[in-house]
Amino acid sequence: MFNQKFARILSQLVVRDLTSIKNSANARMVETFSDSIFYPRSLNVTSKTEEVTIQVCDQEPFLRNLLGEANKFYLGSRLSFRRSLQGLDKNLSWQVIECYYSAYYAIHYLSRMTGLGLINLDEAVARKLEINSLGNIQKNSISTGLYLMEFDQSSSDLKLTRQIDKKKGGSHQDAWRMWSLIIDQMIEKMNSDSDEYVKEQIDLLEHKKYVKDLRPPSVRGEINYQFKGGLWIFEGKKSSFKTIISKALEDDTVLFNSSDPLLKFIYHNKSIIFTANLFFESIVSRNPGSICSGIKNKYKDYIL
Repeated sequence: MFNQKFARILSQLVVRDLTSIKNSANARMVETFSDSIFYPRSLNVTSKTEEVTIQVCDQEPFLRNLLGEANKFYLGSRLSFRRSLQGLDKNLSWQVIECYYSAYYAIHYLSRMTGLGLINLDEAVARKLEINSLGNIQKNSISTGLYLMEFDQSSSDLKLTRQIDKKKGGSHQDAWRMWSLIIDQMIEKMNSDSDEYVKEQIDLLEHKKYVKDLRPPSVRGEINYQFKGGLWIFEGKKSSFKTIISKALEDDTVLFNSSDPLLKFIYHNKSIIFTANLFFESIVSRNPGSICSGIKNKYKDYIL
């Protein structure tokens, strides 16, 4: 699933001017919501969702924070991927988990580059947003918790949406739902030039089918907490099985048609990891003076 065409499609979704920024910020995005550049305009609550609409009065500092957070997730993805290849004796379970986390961080990286993100509002930030609304939002009316962030650059609106009736599952399941939104956007872009993206559309639809059932976080939980999958030394799987898994981690292939659940898990994770890396490399090549180029040079010993 990974080639330059996917990076090209993603570049059409990226927030404008984000890739050419020369200096990013280090603060977590949620920590900046008390700044004066954010003007909360409305709060809309239904039986299913709570939606806060915020006007971004100055896009430049906002974009620097967005890029700074994105790049941290990119580096986290690359370092986790490196650890997934370490091949430590009797440590295959953790190698596979590191592969998962590399994909998970890659999702957060690509999401922020396209103006999406998951934001956890605590009590202090929620109350500050109400104060900054200058009366538009009543005191103690914004709930704390996990919100999906969506930035519309044309209107400078930042929308935060919390699912009130969401089933438990935590940020991992929300991240994969967010990735599904990006997949849909990529498919829509490909549909405008179907002849050019025939194979890519087929791969992406196959990937979407796997992701929509939230299989990746489920398999991660089975390995990590239920000791399933045959990767732990005490599960007693044959060494030939573990050799196949090790090879899947190490090689550069992505085979979505595998019938083995663990191989499918690895390959779908790797497709996201490779796509994110190609996307980052395409940014560096187009913007040699950007902060992304500087990051690549600074961490060249760690970015595989």
